[in-house]
Amino acid sequence: MDTRQDTTSATDPTLSTVATSDAGGLLVGCAAGFSGDRTDAARPVVDTLIRLGGPAVLIFETLAERTLALAQLARQRDPEAGYEPLLDEMLRPVLADCLAHRIPIVGNFGAANPPAAARRVAAIAAELGLRPPVVAVVAGDALVSPDQRARLAAALKEDGPPLPDGAIASANVYLGAEGIAEALWRGADVVVTGRVADPSLTVGPALAHFGWALDDWDRLAGATMAGHLLECGAQVCGGYYADPGFKDVPDLSRVGFPIARIDADGACTIFKADGTGGRLDTHTVKEQLLYELHDPAAYLTPDVVADISAASVTPVGPDAVRLAGVRGHPRPATFKANVFFANGWLAEGEISYAGPGAEARARLAGEVLRARLDARDRQGPLRIDLIGVTSVLGDDAGDALRRRAAGDASDVRLRVAANHPDRAGADRLTREVTALYTCGPAGGGGVRTNLRPRLGLRSCLFPREHAPATVTLSSDGNEGAVTQSPDGHEGVITRSSDGSEGVITRSSAGSEGGWGRNGAWGSRRDPPCPVESPRLASRPTTASATPAAHTAHPAPEPSTPTRQVELRAAAHGRTGDKGDRSNISVIAWHPALYPLLVDQLTEDAVARQFASRRPTRVTRHLLPRLGAINFVLDGVLDGGVNDALNLDSHGKALSFVVLAMPLMVPETLVPWLRGPGMDHNETMETA
Repeated sequence: MDTRQDTTSATDPTLSTVATSDAGGLLVGCAAGFSGDRTDAARPVVDTLIRLGGPAVLIFETLAERTLALAQLARQRDPEAGYEPLLDEMLRPVLADCLAHRIPIVGNFGAANPPAAARRVAAIAAELGLRPPVVAVVAGDALVSPDQRARLAAALKEDGPPLPDGAIASANVYLGAEGIAEALWRGADVVVTGRVADPSLTVGPALAHFGWALDDWDRLAGATMAGHLLECGAQVCGGYYADPGFKDVPDLSRVGFPIARIDADGACTIFKADGTGGRLDTHTVKEQLLYELHDPAAYLTPDVVADISAASVTPVGPDAVRLAGVRGHPRPATFKANVFFANGWLAEGEISYAGPGAEARARLAGEVLRARLDARDRQGPLRIDLIGVTSVLGDDAGDALRRRAAGDASDVRLRVAANHPDRAGADRLTREVTALYTCGPAGGGGVRTNLRPRLGLRSCLFPREHAPATVTLSSDGNEGAVTQSPDGHEGVITRSSDGSEGVITRSSAGSEGGWGRNGAWGSRRDPPCPVESPRLASRPTTASATPAAHTAHPAPEPSTPTRQVELRAAAHGRTGDKGDRSNISVIAWHPALYPLLVDQLTEDAVARQFASRRPTRVTRHLLPRLGAINFVLDGVLDGGVNDALNLDSHGKALSFVVLAMPLMVPETLVPWLRGPGMDHNETMETA
């Protein structure tokens, strides 16, 4: 068990006083990983950026797939709503320091209403008595024009039925980084976007700072994966990671948020904010690196297709890791578009049973509801869960619960859920659950019901040239817009005092270490690399492993004594989701264990482990340089987060279904295992 208690992160003086690497590096700190994230995260990140000095940017990532559609519904109710509801709480603690120290803020907190968010940012600054910030709005993601809607309808018809007239709640493409880069180059203090690809929040500042060409694929890919490590906030710093006895995280209640130092070649060093809890090491980085990736050699973004198959992850100091070797390929010719539409109503109801016979009474209550609720009222199955017996790892069809023999659990909560085409049918479910108080089995109590409109999701590809990004700056006395032409070249449209327009082509912004009409970063020195201490001699590095790393530790002879353990003693990993597809990473604790994973964790073995979820396909991607396998499972999420009735509609727990698999381990490799009863040696772990 790892008992390390370091929570100082980059405050270690040996990390902040070492010589810089190449001049002109860029620090990017992340202060939010989703809408509703902790609002106290930005303070230590900004304090660390100020202490380190040099060009720096603060990013907020607040848009999940469904968040934007919900924001659009909010805007329909109130024209000044539709942006991140926690915007005030996120920005107020740090806006003054960011303006004073010339640290631009970039966030997709504009959601469905970036102009209103921009106005709110200006109002916050005024309320705090600050100078008026230059606020840029990056728009163009919303597909609203008649021509765009016609093209969208044509694209959707290629893989499904047309949507009814008036059903669309929102339709947005994932824009790339160019608009963000232009806004920063023109001197924006705050850049507000709607839907952009999550990594583009980091790629945009890197483009502006280094002046990379838009086809410098390797550098763009490196910055993209830096952004991928940052975009989920605390996850890379030990959040969504802790597993007591296997993956211990110190001071998790104060888990830190990450900062990346991006170099001119696109490589990055990632560390966490000063004085925060959590841990950031090669294990947390590898989990986040593979999070929500399908093919690790072809991670599609609007800016580049990134390839991490030859990437290296190396420890370079306490809570500090370097990512290098990411390769890039030309960006896709199309954007991804998400279309959300009205799709009926979701009804849920719960009731608890406790004491002797509780499970039997809960099962009986479920049978009563199934008999009384008319299947014609529903879209799909009536899901029945017994929380405490079978729920999260069950399925919408109820196969897992039916196969599980009735037990004697003494504290059980019955949950039922169903989708309905109209509110009347949904109301009937909630009423029937409430009626169990007096009409159901004995001892039922604690009824809770929930009723809400459902949003369906369709995704398609949309022609890039028909969704040009635009950038508008305000509070600078010279409003203008940046447009992207169909051939991908950009120009800044400025308006003179006589109303005529002129086009200024984009220069190699940032090539001198700063940009912007107001000299946004000119007064900040190049940042020291806070983490380039000598490599820890006692820790082997993944970078030292060859692409055929699993052959460096040949499998023991068949006569070698073995023992059976749970997979999580030999490996760790996490689950990510996109639509009805789940990816699950499996990462060896040590290179010596990797051949066992390759030999025993086959596609067929994983498919059998998920038999109750009925995957339509299981694909295995080997990453020997990282000592990792990435599994992609299609059709295991009952339609995905917008359709599934599961309490865990994202499938977050599915990694533990894999980690519970048995693994045969030779006795000679037992010292590399982790977990209770294992005499794990910290110096033996992989980098």
